[in-house]
Amino acid sequence: MSQPNKSDYCLNCETALGGANFCPNCGQKNDASKLTLGHVLTESVSNLFAFDGRFFSTLKNLFLRPGKVPKEYVSGKRTKYMNPVRIYFLSSVLLLGVIQVKDGASEMVDIHTTEKEDVKTDTTSNTNTITTQDIAVPVDVSFNNEEEPGILQKITSMGDFYRENKTLSMEAALDSLGYEYSLTNRFMYRQGAKVAEFDTEEFNQYLFSKMFWVLFLFLPILASILKLLYIRRSFYYPEHLFFAFYNQSLFFINDTPEVVMLVLTFLSFGVYLFIAMRRFYVQSTRKTLLKFVLLNLAIIPTFGLFFALSAFIALLFY
Repeated sequence: MSQPNKSDYCLNCETALGGANFCPNCGQKNDASKLTLGHVLTESVSNLFAFDGRFFSTLKNLFLRPGKVPKEYVSGKRTKYMNPVRIYFLSSVLLLGVIQVKDGASEMVDIHTTEKEDVKTDTTSNTNTITTQDIAVPVDVSFNNEEEPGILQKITSMGDFYRENKTLSMEAALDSLGYEYSLTNRFMYRQGAKVAEFDTEEFNQYLFSKMFWVLFLFLPILASILKLLYIRRSFYYPEHLFFAFYNQSLFFINDTPEVVMLVLTFLSFGVYLFIAMRRFYVQSTRKTLLKFVLLNLAIIPTFGLFFALSAFIALLFY
């Protein structure tokens, strides 16, 4: 295990150390090494959801002094502030708790299904037995057609068929549709059945419950964009990531479900992000403004695609 790079004074409170392993004043470990993501994650895991006084102190400084907390944290003031990963988890838990209390899960996905013409069935029979001869198939699918339907078309047609023939087994349903009983067709039929019985409100609540992980997994992408924008600066990738964690933690605290307030929150957060970038990366206002614009131009389509992919994956496992 590598030895820490010691400093002559405490990076947190500037007390003279004289080679000591810990600061006698604030207790911070005497380690001037560059922070790594592994170091921060290790520190977070042991007491991830434990609140202490630094939580509110860190949030206060994040709110009042954009960019100050990540700048001081990466420069060595690591006892003064809660580490970025831990405060990210805690602030997100706080937000989700408030929303659960208010029951304010917003509608994120709106899926409309079109009803086909009613399938004519024989209601005069007293038997419950269903055969393929008794079923009016609402689609005409043939493997001999030159233009074979695409995946989405197949799933849609399977969903339409399932909606009218829910009691039919999957094997019989695929046979009626003219598909082989293969692994791929079984998978698509199950997806079609999900679409047929899709509950938009229930799925939105399910997707919202996964938003923490969506945003969490997007932060490394955001840090990569920042790394590219500041590629000529002497910042390590983890430092861009810590900056992203701290700023996202503050955004979590804003619980504004109303549309107008949500717009105002995004605008105010945009101003906040610009000031934070200016202070953290220490560049001129003009350069910071240019990189702020480029960052947003990159984030909007990137997050849109990332969220769409996340929603698709969530739908598959819903």
